[in-house]
Amino acid sequence: MTTFTQLTTEYAARIADLIGASRDPSTVTTERGLIALVQDAAGSLNGSVLEELQEAAADLDAAADRLTDALASRGTDRDLHLARAESHIRLALDLAN
Repeated sequence: MTTFTQLTTEYAARIADLIGASRDPSTVTTERGLIALVQDAAGSLNGSVLEELQEAAADLDAAADRLTDALASRGTDRDLHLARAESHIRLALDLAN
C-alpha cells in the first residue's frame, strides 16, 4: 500500500531536481504540496520541444489527477489512485532522464 508520505519521500526531490525547482523538496509535507509540485513539474516540461519531455509532462498531469482523486477517496479506492499516480511518476522520471 502506497501513501502520500511514501510518494513524497521517494519522489519529491527527484521531481524538483528534474525541473530545477527553487522549492526545497523537504518542505513538501502535505498531500496538496506534493500535488502542487507534480503540477509545477508537468507545466514546466509541457513546453519542451523534446517529445520525451512532453510525454513526461503528460504522465505528471495524469499523476496529479490521480493524487487529487486520492484526496477524495478512502480505502481501496485511495490505494488504487496512489498506486496509479506512482506508476505515472515513475514513467515520467524515466522519460525525462
